[in-house]
Amino acid sequence: MIKGMSGFGQAESENSKFKATVQVHSLNHRYLDASVYLPEYLRSLDNYIKLIIKKKLKRGKVNVSINIFTKGAIKPHLNPDIVGAYVHLAARLNRQFGISKDIAFWQLLNLPSVLIEKEKPPIDEVEAKRLLTPLVNKALEKLLVMRQKEGIAIYKDLQKRSRIVSSKIKYIENKLPKVFERLKAKLSHEELGAFMRNCDVSEEIVRLKFHIANLCQVATNTKGESSGKELDFICQELQREANTLGAKVPDKYISFAVVKIKSQLEKLREQLQNVE
Repeated sequence: MIKGMSGFGQAESENSKFKATVQVHSLNHRYLDASVYLPEYLRSLDNYIKLIIKKKLKRGKVNVSINIFTKGAIKPHLNPDIVGAYVHLAARLNRQFGISKDIAFWQLLNLPSVLIEKEKPPIDEVEAKRLLTPLVNKALEKLLVMRQKEGIAIYKDLQKRSRIVSSKIKYIENKLPKVFERLKAKLSHEELGAFMRNCDVSEEIVRLKFHIANLCQVATNTKGESSGKELDFICQELQREANTLGAKVPDKYISFAVVKIKSQLEKLREQLQNVE
């Protein structure tokens, strides 16, 4: 069954030292485009997380946000270089403008970057992988559930529009003999022969029937393969056959039916932009 490309998944876990959260958002996109937002000290895991995503998803604009919080109080450390720079700046202001260079310690502590956290990252790469791998998979599974629900809704719409297109094809098929009979009385034998050759749409009818049946068959494939691009291609073929059919037969009722077919196909292609 087809899957959508929109979804959200979240997972979190904690142990005695850390609490980790993973959030995954996805939207429709022509290809798989994954962005991973990690703490700076874990940027080396970017490709590792993307490989997990590629195993689960085939298409979509995917954003993954990962946060790791350290439990317990974090001891602050003084940044001596920054403190020295502030003191030097205060002395310069005193020399140039006569502004007092007295700085209270509490004012100094509130200045940006004076206090820093531990220089050593709170978690190493090996432990981070062990903590994050099941969380990323769990968040992606939740996202897939939402994508499957969206896929079911799109498939129902596909079925509805396919039935409308099929009914219009049948209408045209039944209408064609009456159109030709009516024209027989107006055209000479030569004109009628030329008209019948130029207006033969039997091939277009056959291909329209085939493509509409194939559309539903591809949409129900159970192999877990990405089918959005294939479905979009089938819709393009349907539109091409409908255009050819409409151009061949000079009848307002058939032309109106073709317009209805093309309208349903356009709406269907819009929907299929959200299929993985």
